[in-house]
Amino acid sequence: MKNALMAIVIALALIVFVVFWDSPPEVFLSKNKTSEAAISQANSYMINSQTRTFNEQGLQTFNLKTTRGQFFKGQDKFVMDEPEMKADGDTPDQVPWHLTANTGVVFNRGERVVMRGNVLAWQEAPGGNTQIKTPQLTFYPDQDRAETDRKVYLSSPGTTLNGVGMKANFEQQTFQLLSKVKSKHNAIH
Repeated sequence: MKNALMAIVIALALIVFVVFWDSPPEVFLSKNKTSEAAISQANSYMINSQTRTFNEQGLQTFNLKTTRGQFFKGQDKFVMDEPEMKADGDTPDQVPWHLTANTGVVFNRGERVVMRGNVLAWQEAPGGNTQIKTPQLTFYPDQDRAETDRKVYLSSPGTTLNGVGMKANFEQQTFQLLSKVKSKHNAIH
């Protein structure tokens, strides 16, 4: 009886050993698999896209170009590579603002645009351009406002300003640097 019981135990141990030996390592490793539904996938994908908006009078108020864009419907956002924006304003006599960056995200169907990486905003003027350089800028197209909490370089003819943080109203041409402001004014003779 002892020999039979020992033979059964050895046979079971041998079977378990063979099963473990022939099983792939993945069976024993605990992997947290992410379902495809959990992975954020774009609902649409565009290359070299251009979007324009117009006011009630039919005048273009906003133009957005991007080399590549992805729209995520569930998050209501449009992720862009190399965005180029032109904010024309509400009247034809308003000089447009141009904005470029490495990447950008449009939220809530254009309510807010966050631009990141080498952000440059400029407005052409007869005496020279007004320029804003910063690593990140949030732009509100419907309000013609922009803001950042990052380092800012602002230049206009004869004046340069550096600081951290900015609130700008493009329509009213007001720029408020929030901290660590340094300015340089070059008097024109």
